[in-house]
Amino acid sequence: MAKKKLTALKTNMTKLNNSGTADLSVMLPVTAITICDEFKELFPLDDNKVKEIADNIREFGFDKSQPLHIWQHEEKNKLLDGHTRLAASKLAELYDVPVFMHHFDSVKDAQLYALNLQIKRRNLSSQQILIAVEKYDEIKNPGRKPEGSTEGKGRSSKKLADELGIGERTIQKARTVNN
Repeated sequence: MAKKKLTALKTNMTKLNNSGTADLSVMLPVTAITICDEFKELFPLDDNKVKEIADNIREFGFDKSQPLHIWQHEEKNKLLDGHTRLAASKLAELYDVPVFMHHFDSVKDAQLYALNLQIKRRNLSSQQILIAVEKYDEIKNPGRKPEGSTEGKGRSSKKLADELGIGERTIQKARTVNN
């Protein structure tokens, strides 16, 4: 995956907050955030969770330690991660939300980053494992290396199992079900 680079929307982005640490996020109006199919379909929204988070936002405000992840691409602010938080923010009628800006070299790199964020944060159900394996396979196209590739050899199921933190056999079963 290509290295991600932090960019600033404003030059004063690294000002200190009231705890003496640097702010890494910036505020962005919810209307300036674009939702794209290639990211929103990684994991479906849970309407009950959206409502629960919206209620929490109304009571305590948006938790700035959990900014949305945005990819500035093609002059748009594409939402990579935080679809539930964005939906909840809209339901709570927020004007702007904290975001962390990213740059990637390709859609594939951005998708892998977003998928990794989702997977690392969840205890995946069986259905979510199926979805995660299917998405990884779509993005990475396992078993097919480009001509002249210097990528190491090995079983893609082993590599993916290590990435997801689950057993290799679980990956193989998921691929069988998906096929």
